[in-house]
Amino acid sequence: MLDPATDLVDAYSSAWVTVLPSMREAFGLVLVESLACGTPIVAVAGSGGPAEIVQPGIGVLASEATRSALAAAIAQALDLDDRDACRREATQHYGWDEAIVPLLLEVYGN
Repeated sequence: MLDPATDLVDAYSSAWVTVLPSMREAFGLVLVESLACGTPIVAVAGSGGPAEIVQPGIGVLASEATRSALAAAIAQALDLDDRDACRREATQHYGWDEAIVPLLLEVYGN
């Protein structure tokens, strides 16, 4: 069993790529967690929320949810080695202080 305080961060940080092959995820929090740890991501094109998280330089979209398409996307993602870019993406677009709180203040007012 993972210790949520440390083991999950260690797992994401030591991974080469995080893959979420689901086609029915509303958001894909595991992908944002992976990026925050500096690990590139793979999702499937047309998968909704997860596909929207993937950006050039920090992740790859598989063309479909098949073994061959996922394998090709993973192979491409293995070449993404800018761990700082992954962390920046997570912070700039999904960080509480940088993105979430300002959006909530905008929506709900000060």
